[in-house]
Amino acid sequence: MMKVSGLVVCAVLLAAIPCMATPMILPPVTYNEATCSYAAAINTQAYALMGTISGVLPLIDPDLVLPPLGEIDLDGDDVPDQYQMALLGAALCAVPDLVVQLDANKAKYTGLLTDLDAVVAILLGSGTTPAAATRLTAVADILDVPAYNTDPSVAAVIDGLRSAATTLSGLTAQIPSAITPALVHQLLGQLGTFQTAVAALIGLSSDMQTQVTDLLTGDLMTQITDIRGQVVDIIAAVPDLIALPGLTTPQITTITSLAADAQIIVDVLDRTIAITVPGALKVYGVSAKLAGDPFSGTGDYDADGNTNLVTYNATKATIEGFVAAASGANLFWPGNTNMPVAGVLGLMALAGACALGGATSIRRKK
Repeated sequence: MMKVSGLVVCAVLLAAIPCMATPMILPPVTYNEATCSYAAAINTQAYALMGTISGVLPLIDPDLVLPPLGEIDLDGDDVPDQYQMALLGAALCAVPDLVVQLDANKAKYTGLLTDLDAVVAILLGSGTTPAAATRLTAVADILDVPAYNTDPSVAAVIDGLRSAATTLSGLTAQIPSAITPALVHQLLGQLGTFQTAVAALIGLSSDMQTQVTDLLTGDLMTQITDIRGQVVDIIAAVPDLIALPGLTTPQITTITSLAADAQIIVDVLDRTIAITVPGALKVYGVSAKLAGDPFSGTGDYDADGNTNLVTYNATKATIEGFVAAASGANLFWPGNTNMPVAGVLGLMALAGACALGGATSIRRKK
C-alpha cells in the first residue's frame, strides 16, 4: 500500500511541475554594457546614486562614510550587490518577463518618491505654509475658546490636535536642520533619475526586500503611523467643526486646508504599508517569494547545483567572469540545444528520487 501511495504522490508531483510557483528558467547571458542597455543603465545609475548619497551623508552625520560600491552587501548574502545587479542587468536584456517585473518595481519606487516629497513638505512646511505641528496647534487654538471647548466632542478634537502636534514636533526635531523641504525635493528628484538601479536592487532577493520594508516601516514611519488614528478622527470631525457658529472664513480655511493635507498623509501611509505586504514588490526571477531566489547568494541562477555565492567565490576577479559562470547553461532553459534530452534527464532524476524515497519509506516502516 505504501508503494502505491508513493507512486501516486510522485505522479502528482511530476504532473504538477509546469504549474508550480518556481523560479523562472533563465538563459545563459554575458555582461556587456555596450550591447545591453539595462546592464549599462544599472551600473551607471548605481555609481551616480552612490555619489548623491555620499553628498547627503555629511548633513546627517559627518562620521558616516559609504564603502565602495563593489563592497556593499545590503542583504548580507556575501555576494556584493553590484555583482548580483550585473547578473540581473544582463538577464534583463534576454528575458522579457524580468522586464515586466522591473517595470512593476519602478512604478512602486517612483510612486514612493512622489509620496515622500508630499509628506515632507507637509511635515516640515513649504513656502508660506507652516509645518504640520504648527498648523495643528493653530487649529486647536481656534477651537480652544469658551464658545466651543465646553462641547465634549470639540474638546476631544482639541486634545487630539494638541497630541498630534506634540508627536510631530518630536519627529521633526529628529531631522537635522540642514535637511530642508527644498533639499529633500531636490534629492528625491535626483533619486528619481536612478529608478532603474534602485528598482533592480530592491528585487534582487527576498532578504533584500526585508531590508527595504524595514526601512519603510522604520522608527520615523512607525511614529507617524501611531498618530494615524488621531488624524483620521480629526478629518472625520471637520464637517462639524466648520459648521460651528462664529468661525471666520480664514479660520474655516485654516481647518479645511489642514484636513486636506492630513488626508494626504493618511493616504501615503496606507500606500507605504501596502508596499511592505509580501508580494507587493517583485523578486526577480520568481513568481512568489521563495527560498533561493535566482539572483541571491543562496540562489542558483543556472541550476547547476552551485549557489551564486559558490560561483562568486570562484570567479570574483571580474564581474564579467562571474556573470558568465553564474548563468552557464541551465539544463531546463528552453533555448538549450540539448532539449528535450535535458528535460528527460531532469524528469528521470526526479523520478529516481521519488523511487529512492519510496523505497526508503518502505524500509523505515518495517
